[in-house]
Amino acid sequence: MLTLLVLLLAADLGSAPPAKTKQSEVVRIIDGDTLVLKGYGRVRLIGVDAPETPAGRQGKHWTCGLEATAELVEIAPPGVMVLVQRTGTDVFDRPLVYLWRADDPKVFVNEAVILSGYARVFAKKRFARQPALERAEQSARKREVGLWSPGQRDCAPVGK
Repeated sequence: MLTLLVLLLAADLGSAPPAKTKQSEVVRIIDGDTLVLKGYGRVRLIGVDAPETPAGRQGKHWTCGLEATAELVEIAPPGVMVLVQRTGTDVFDRPLVYLWRADDPKVFVNEAVILSGYARVFAKKRFARQPALERAEQSARKREVGLWSPGQRDCAPVGK
């Protein structure tokens, strides 16, 4: 399964969680870069941009948004415990977070979803773990997976 490969690769590329993280439980996945965490509410993965789903932004979604959401569900499914490092908030006042699987801290969730190929690096300004995420995107592009696969290169916005 692709996700198993992604998790193994992420363990090789990933960066370890810092000493100061808080543990939380994944409650629900909204889309490929947004989820609900117990005690935090709706959060956004820092540095990650995944295609929108019909449940995402009003009227705008991408043809491959559901696949991106499915990848995050496999990497950090509802009920799994995660280690959280909060770094601020986005323009919608959602906490920006780095996440690691609590049961395997080598799995850096932000990186793994990009490595799967169903998200890309998003950076309005430089951030601490950007190099790891950029390496993950380069790997996904080279392997032609997810958004970078020949069948998904036409992944395009639908709606308004």
